[in-house]
Parts: sequence; C-alpha cells; structure tokens
Amino acid sequence: DSIPVWNPLPPQFPPTWQLNASTFFMPCNYSGGFDTVDMFSAGGGIADFDWSNMRSIWTTGKPMDCEERLVEQCVKTKATNPRMKTWVYKNLVKALPWMTDIREKIKDPAYAGWFLSFAKNVTPHVPTQGSPFYHDQEQTPSGDCGVPCGEYLFDHRNASLRQYLIDEYIMGKLGMGAGVVDGIFIDDFWSNRSWVLPWSGGDCATMPTGGPTEVNGHCIEDMGLTASDVHDIWWNWNLTMQAAFKAVVARGGYVFQMLNTNAGRDLASPWAQCTKWMREQCASGSAASTQPLMFQFANEQKRPLSSPRQDIAQFLIVRGPYAWIGYSWDGCWPSVKAYERPDILDADFGIPLGGCTETSLGVFERAWSNGHVSLDCNTWNATFVVGGTVL
Repeated sequence: DSIPVWNPLPPQFPPTWQLNASTFFMPCNYSGGFDTVDMFSAGGGIADFDWSNMRSIWTTGKPMDCEERLVEQCVKTKATNPRMKTWVYKNLVKALPWMTDIREKIKDPAYAGWFLSFAKNVTPHVPTQGSPFYHDQEQTPSGDCGVPCGEYLFDHRNASLRQYLIDEYIMGKLGMGAGVVDGIFIDDFWSNRSWVLPWSGGDCATMPTGGPTEVNGHCIEDMGLTASDVHDIWWNWNLTMQAAFKAVVARGGYVFQMLNTNAGRDLASPWAQCTKWMREQCASGSAASTQPLMFQFANEQKRPLSSPRQDIAQFLIVRGPYAWIGYSWDGCWPSVKAYERPDILDADFGIPLGGCTETSLGVFERAWSNGHVSLDCNTWNATFVVGGTVL
C-alpha cells in the first residue's frame, strides 16, 4: 500500500556485457544542453536528460517548448554517439504546461475533466491566477506557459486521460515516437498515506491522506479532496504507470522506475556492508543478478569519487545481463561538478564465464572470458585482470 512496487518487465532490446556500454548518467546543462555527452558514456550506455536541460533556451520560447528541446538534445547526442541510448523526462503526476503536449490540453475546455481543480469556497494557499485548475509554483520556471504558469495535477480517475497519456504524451512524437528516444524517466508519485521524501519533507505527500510528491503541502486542503478521493487517484495513477511501462517496453525502450536501484547497497559506507551485501547478491536469483540494475557510484556527489575501483568491482561481480553503472540525479551544470570517469570503464572483460564466488572469507571473485575481477571486503581492495594484465 502507499508506495507501489512494480515487478520489472524484461527489456526487449539485446543485453550487453561491454562495460563502457553499460553506463548510466543524468546530464543536465541549464545554459544550453550538450554538443556531446561522451564525457562519461563514451562507449554507449544511457544518457537520461532532465526537463531542466537547456532551460535557459526553452524558457525564452513563446510559449515555452521544453519537450521539443529534449528531443533536440537526443538528436544531437545520437549524431555524435549513435550507440548511446537517450532517455527523456516525463511526469505522470504533474501536468507541466512548459510541455507542449500538456499545455494544449490545459487550454482546451473539452479536457477540463483531466485536471484537478481548486475547491470552491476555500481560500487556497497558492495563487489561482484566474485558473479553476489547481496549480502551485514549487518548481515553476519563469516564462510564457501559454496558460497561467504553475504545476497542474492530472486526475487519473479519468480513463480517457490514461489513454491520452500513453498514446500521445509517452508514446507520441515528442516521446518514444520521436525516433531518437529510447526510454523514459517518469517523475513523482501519488501516495495514499503520509510519506516523507528525504529531499522534500513537508510536501503534499506528507499529509495524513497522502498525496502527490513535490507539491505544495496544502494541496489536499486546497483541492477539497477526501481520503477516499486520494486513494482513488493513487490507485488509478498506478494503473497509468503500469500501462506506460508496458507500452514503452513493447516499443523496445525502458523506464527508469522499473530499474532496481543499487539492490539495497549502502552508498554512504559500502565497505562496512561489503561482505553482507556481496553474499546476498551472489546468491542464486539475487536482485542484482536477475533484475535490470542501476548501480550508482558510492558517494557520487563527491569529487574525487570515494571508491570507484571497488564500485566497479562490485558491479562486475554481481551484475546480470541488463545492468548499468554510473550516476543518478546530481543536478545541473554549472552547479553540479563534472562527472568523473574512471579509465577502467574502457577495459574489455569479455563476457562472464559464471557467477560470483566467495573464494575465501569475505573475498569475492568472478571469471570473465577476457579477464578476472576480485574484491576483498576485508581490506577493501579490488583487483582487475584483463588479457593477462593487472590493471
């Protein structure tokens, strides 16, 4: 209850064991996007672009054109690195009018039932700006939205909304149908009980009824929703999410929210939990070896990285056929530090010859067709051999 757990659907694209094609990061540049993203994923991998990418450009549009700029970034990326998989941002909780697809529907009275409204006879905690639809300004950019600017909210109790979101918003010409988009990051969620996110305490999801994440904390009151209303919206949002997963996977793509992120690994102090975690993930049928895996560098926001060799060793020893190592959301340039790229990512280990083995107490190894990887959890020492050479 409250936070859904979705069984990941198996990807329909071929797996890769090549390390530099098994990378993942979320590049974002406020000032103008990227001419190339080879600074991290030189061999391929996944580049997942946030809505804030190219923000200084698309906020000057009249009206703003965030979706088109995300597709433009994917085109640029694939022009310089055709092997790269490019993913883009979507949101199935917030109806963001700087997205062209969404703005057009907010403006059209025929679709008024798709959006949650301010309650009547209630003085809201956020400005209405003359719109009947609930919207706040929590993360709203400055610019021309084509409608009163703010973060609106979808009402997932409307079945026709679900069909539109899947067919047009997710799978249409500014999404998976663009020909250059290989996957989707679907942001935010609805909860049906109080839920506190570490980075957004006090938002609407913390209300006793639950609610949408990263929305003004008074939103349930301002919309006049009951606990039953919230539960119904949460339930139907779940159905929309599952439909989105199926549609994207059927098209040969994937969704970030289906990835197993780190398989329970402690990113703050991985050495302290090394033996325990490695034993769990070396077991037959473990999450890391069987599920699509997003594996972050420990303490990834620090430069230099605290333990890149050990991180890569753990990844190579436990990973399954669909797995990526790198960075999750770190923010946008110029505030975020440049991504550190360990040279060992370009090593060719070949394909695994078997699974993980604990060869002695706290020492884990895996043989590859062109190398060997070991990690000693007692000393926190990682050893790599490629083509007979110790790296």
